[in-house]
Amino acid sequence: MGQQTGRPALGFIADDKALDFINSIAAPRGTEYDWLSNGKDLLAWLVASELITAEEADGLGHQIEDRALEGAAKKARELREWFRKIVLYRAGTKLGGVTEGDLKKLNEILAQASNFLALETGPVKTLQLTNRRRWGGADMLLVPIAEAMAKLIESVDFSEIKNCEGPTCTMMFRDISKNHKRRWCSMAVCGNRAKAAAHRKKIKSKENS
Repeated sequence: MGQQTGRPALGFIADDKALDFINSIAAPRGTEYDWLSNGKDLLAWLVASELITAEEADGLGHQIEDRALEGAAKKARELREWFRKIVLYRAGTKLGGVTEGDLKKLNEILAQASNFLALETGPVKTLQLTNRRRWGGADMLLVPIAEAMAKLIESVDFSEIKNCEGPTCTMMFRDISKNHKRRWCSMAVCGNRAKAAAHRKKIKSKENS
């Protein structure tokens, strides 16, 4: 599957990386786009989301065979839809009713992690411990995504998770606004479209009165 023509720039609007992963397929302007349509897309998304570095992505792009990378992207898309169902079912409410069976898929991916601490020189010749990852096969690319999902489940109040109110928009976000009144994925996209639609409706109502 090739990169989609005219696809808009990737946006991170969810205030949570796991929710941004769900939003990697969306219809922000009424047309659906998938930012994980192939293996290169998956690497690009991981870098843009800061789950891996550009240097790691470059190395992995050369290390992993194309077929394996495409397989990882397919599994990432499947993981995305699995996680979407879990989040949608519980969004807007206090998280409850999660069973070990619900988390089995996630824990199987997390079990592949191979992290280690490395002592490295930091700024101004200081020493610092850095958490590094030992990369194995292509499926290891799902591990940082699964870690973001696990953090969301473990630490985020699901009553803060909302769907954008745009009629054709499927994006989700964590509402961390002061009064928890956020309604749109972005004011620049769905918010302004809703305002324009309300304005047209108001004018039409005046004309018909």
